[in-house]
Amino acid sequence: MHNFIFHKCGMRHEEFSFSADSQDFNSSWKRNVLCPAEIRAKNIYCTHGTALLRFGDFFQFQNSGLKSLLIELQNQLFLLDHRKGELEKYVFETDIEIQEQLKQELRTVDYDYGKICDQIKSIVVRGIFFEEIVPLG
Repeated sequence: MHNFIFHKCGMRHEEFSFSADSQDFNSSWKRNVLCPAEIRAKNIYCTHGTALLRFGDFFQFQNSGLKSLLIELQNQLFLLDHRKGELEKYVFETDIEIQEQLKQELRTVDYDYGKICDQIKSIVVRGIFFEEIVPLG
């Protein structure tokens, strides 16, 4: 399929990891790095890649509703990515009650991410199978 992949990374780049290199607790948490560029360029689910944006360069949509739905789902992924990044900033909150609330919100974001990814894959696979999405050229 023109080198596209379906890989649920879970937006791990929005998470923080502990770095033992630092002496200061607050600066010892570092944001995880993005997946390698070659993966981001192929991964349909990646919010920091180009695969979903380039999908229309390789395929024609016989059903404009499918294209609109993919764009809507892509926008939802971008919003979730931003939401997860914001939540992760505060996950080390010292107040246990707030920390638990944030963790629950992160679980909801992860669940929603999985659902959206499944919807995207279903639309693409179904669309290609039923020739509602056809390769160009």
